Amino acid sequence: MQVPDCRLIAGLPTAWLENYVRMFEAGRVQKHPQACFVNEVGECDLVGALAGAASGSEFVQTEQWARFLGSELEELSRRFEAGQLVGQQFYEEVLLALVERRFAAEGQVR
Repeated sequence: MQVPDCRLIAGLPTAWLENYVRMFEAGRVQKHPQACFVNEVGECDLVGALAGAASGSEFVQTEQWARFLGSELEELSRRFEAGQLVGQQFYEEVLLALVERRFAAEGQVR
């Protein structure tokens, strides 16, 4: 498995990363990737979780859907579907990114 490319996470808005953390901690990120953003039982792939979507119909109304094709979101989704990236691994990278952003916002140096 590959480690998520930091540039992919760095380009994502903080609110999206916070959505992912919330969805992952609620057990809503798919354990076995499927070719759908949100499946029939409400489990999400990485992009669906970034959107915080409760259903596929809700997902298609999000900015993530509008931005998906050709973006870092599509790359993340393809890596997830191919089994090159797992939800837990992405969760850990997102947490690190959020901590870094908080330090930067507070003007602190690590």
